[in-house]
Order: sequence, then C-alpha cells, then structure tokens
Amino acid sequence: MSTSTITMKRISTAACRFYVEKAIRDRPGAVVSLAAAVLALIGALAGLLAAAAQSARLETEIDELRRSARPVSVQSRNVPQLPLTDFHSSQLVRALDRVADATKTGYDEITFSLDPATNKPFLRYRASMTVSGTYPNIRNFLSAIAQDIKFASLDSISCARAGIQSAELTCDLTLSAFYRKPQHG
Repeated sequence: MSTSTITMKRISTAACRFYVEKAIRDRPGAVVSLAAAVLALIGALAGLLAAAAQSARLETEIDELRRSARPVSVQSRNVPQLPLTDFHSSQLVRALDRVADATKTGYDEITFSLDPATNKPFLRYRASMTVSGTYPNIRNFLSAIAQDIKFASLDSISCARAGIQSAELTCDLTLSAFYRKPQHG
C-alpha cells in the first residue's frame, strides 16, 4: 500500500469518528433509537434464520415419513355393509306426509337434494322445509320422524314466532336420510 492510501484511510476513519461523536453529542436519542433498530433487525434476522433451519429440518422429517409409509389399499379395508334401505326419492316424501298427518303439523317450502357421495358407501338425501305448529306439535313431528324414518337425522333447526304472545312457531328444518348406494355402476 502506498502512503497516500494509508493517509486516506486515516482521514476517512477520522472523519467517520468525528461525525459519529458529533451525532452522539447533538442527537443522543436518535443514536440510541438507531442502535435499537439495528439490534432489532439483527434479532429478526437471527429468528428468521432459525425458523428457516427448523422448516428445512421438518421438511426432511416429512420426506422421510412419506418414504417409510406404506400405501393403504382401499380394497384391503373391510367396510361393513350398512343395513340401509334402497333409495327411492318418493319414499321420504311419503314418510314425511304420514308423519305430518299423524301429528297434525303442516310443512311447506320443501326442497330435496341428493349429496354426491362418490367415496362413501351410502347416499345422503337432504330435505329442507318450513314447519308450522305449536311447540308440542313440532316436538311430536320430530319424534315421529325419528321413529318412522329409519336412518334419518335432524341436521339443523331454527324456530321463530310472530310475537311473544303467539303460541305458533315457524321452524326451518334440515333433515338427512341415508340410503344404501346402488351396487351397479
């Protein structure tokens, strides 16, 4: 190195030292804030590097588990045959009519939907309806459904009445009835 290079380094070191000392004297709060920000940045970078290392370690473990896992064959599982009845769309309508007549409870605005059950051994047929009646009538209606319609469940119920003095309830019900899946294609 030449003497001019060494002299320039001494001058730039002295100039930096001068400006740092001046900043500390003139704005000590700003220098402390800057130092805290630098330390926070260093801490955040250290945390990020630790998280990246842990993520890489977990990915390695997941890959090892995937390689060591044995594939499970669906045919090897013994799925029990459910004692469900065959599906007929009118069967649920007739059963609901019988229950409504027996309990003297009216229903309307009924909609039906058949859930696509491609990977399940059963069919799910949903019925959504509005039921009107007194509280005992609606309870009897639901009890009769549970007794008359085998493999049916109440999915949701939401009731309201016109006023506090009214004994008449209007309930929105969603039922599911389960049926055997056809054995053919």
